[in-house]
Amino acid sequence: MDDAMEGCRLSVNLLVHSLGNYLFQRTVEERLFVDDLRIFDNIILHQADADNDGHERWVDTLGDAKRVYVTINEEDSVLKMSTIVNGRRLGNTAYNLNGELPVYVDFSFGEDVRDQHRFFRPDIDNEVIKTFIRRAFNGKRAETISGLEFDFERNAYQLEFRPGEIGRAHV
Repeated sequence: MDDAMEGCRLSVNLLVHSLGNYLFQRTVEERLFVDDLRIFDNIILHQADADNDGHERWVDTLGDAKRVYVTINEEDSVLKMSTIVNGRRLGNTAYNLNGELPVYVDFSFGEDVRDQHRFFRPDIDNEVIKTFIRRAFNGKRAETISGLEFDFERNAYQLEFRPGEIGRAHV
């Protein structure tokens, strides 16, 4: 190994946002470039505009990457519109999270989340989300940070502090 490369850690991560998840799903299902996924430390399926129903069939095939994250916001206004046309979307549905591989992270009702469709915006005022994104984009485990708790019933991490959930009727 070259002395200049010693101690240099390269981290390659893939963020797939919104409708890009549908295109990525089709690529995975057609087995195009699938063997190339091992270069990624983290694959982040961010606010996925892909079907929630049956998502585990294609998401569970992404095992060549070190980790796969799926972000969720039940109030996502863009995905609410898509749900009307296409049925439940992976990025705004906090149930049926039954994939074995992905780490589901539900940011619904968090501080400064509201109906946002994008969490990696520079002006987001939520330190937990900022830390999650920073770690995920740098190839590290992002679910282990302070401010997230695991909900065993739903199989998802969620924000410990969810002020937007207060006063909501739970069905």
